[in-house]
Amino acid sequence: MIGCFGKLRTLYVGPFRNIINVGARTDYFDIQIGDAFVAQFRELKTGPNKRTSIGIQRLIDDVKRIFEFDSLAIDPSHDNQSLHITVNGKPFKQHELGSGLSQFIIVLANAAIRQRM
Repeated sequence: MIGCFGKLRTLYVGPFRNIINVGARTDYFDIQIGDAFVAQFRELKTGPNKRTSIGIQRLIDDVKRIFEFDSLAIDPSHDNQSLHITVNGKPFKQHELGSGLSQFIIVLANAAIRQRM
């Protein structure tokens, strides 16, 4: 019975879904958080694989549509420790927009990564 759960296409998202202040921790249950998430986001968005770059852009477009923003850009900070988010032409540090949007981005990105974009 337990072996069946390994074949399901599920994603367990624990209660702690933060990008900031988790150090080198890479996995938290089924998702990446913290510095590891930001570094992976950078790699997928700007790395050599065009398919993952397109996938990240599609994810950003989905977040823009869901939250009804006119424009949205999501970029890793220079030190891979947080995200810089530009909403409707105005730049924000990740913490300036509250944890809800960040958590939404983390969960959606991890789900997309798990689906192989």
